[in-house]
Formats: sequence, structure tokens, C-alpha cells
Amino acid sequence: MQTKNQQNSLRQNISQLLQPVANTINKLVTLAVLETRLAGLSLLSIIGLTLIGIFLFFAAWLIFLIAGSIWLMSLHIHLLSALLSMMLLNILLLIPVGLLIKHYFRKLLFLATRRQFSASKTQITELLL
Repeated sequence: MQTKNQQNSLRQNISQLLQPVANTINKLVTLAVLETRLAGLSLLSIIGLTLIGIFLFFAAWLIFLIAGSIWLMSLHIHLLSALLSMMLLNILLLIPVGLLIKHYFRKLLFLATRRQFSASKTQITELLL
């Protein structure tokens, strides 16, 4: 009879010991899922902003070619100045797009998950010792 009670007591002790580990693992999995979603959104943002950047660069290149052609054909300085101003505007618009791409790229590093894994390792070690 005592053996049965000891077995139940041992099971309860093991269960109590492993419960924080199970909770920690559950939280880590939830965090990993949330960060994966965030990474997916960041990746979509990077793709979208990259497409915008490509479009702006292409437009700047076309304007540069048009400006060069117009300059070669005639010396209408006012028209050339306008076309070059538009090219400069497109290039200036590329700067914030590039900065946003860099910002979203940093979110793909799963920093919070890595931080939690290192913290959880030490907590599990402390519980088992």
C-alpha cells in the first residue's frame, strides 16, 4: 500500500517539476509562431518596397536617358532642368524606400525568440539542479 502511495507521490513530484518546463516550451513555441508571422509580414514588406524601389529607379533611369537625348537634340535648358529635377526627385524617393527595406530586414533575425531560448535554458537548468 505504501508503495502505491510512494509511486503516486513520486508522479506528483515529477509532474510538478516538469510543469514549468512544459509551460516554458509552450511559451517558446507561441513566441516562435508569432515571430514567424512577423517575419512573413516583414518579408512581404521588403518585397513590396523593393518593387517600388525598382520602379523608381527605372523611372529615374528613363528620365536620365530622356534628358540626355533632349540635351543632345537641342539646348532647351528649361526642359532639361525640368527633366533632371524629376530624375533627382525619383532618386531622393529611393532613399526612404531603402531605409524601410533595411528596417524590415532587421526584423527577420528572430531576436526575441533567441533571447527567450537563452533565458529558458538557464531556467530549466536551475529547475533541474
